[in-house]
Amino acid sequence: MPLKRARWLLGLLLLLCMAGAGYYFLVSARTPAGQPPLTSLHRSGFDGFEQVFDDAANRIRVVVMLSPS
Repeated sequence: MPLKRARWLLGLLLLLCMAGAGYYFLVSARTPAGQPPLTSLHRSGFDGFEQVFDDAANRIRVVVMLSPS
């Protein structure tokens, strides 16, 4: 009986993990109202980012850089 229950719980855990991963990858990200959308920085688009960053000199600015490696 305990082995059957363990398999059932493991299956439920796997199902929940798959549902969470599906939600993470399939639901589009949204930014709050009034905030510009998130952007990916590339060499070609860095000038636009730099301009927006410099224009907001009187406000708090946060830059987060994430690397896949």
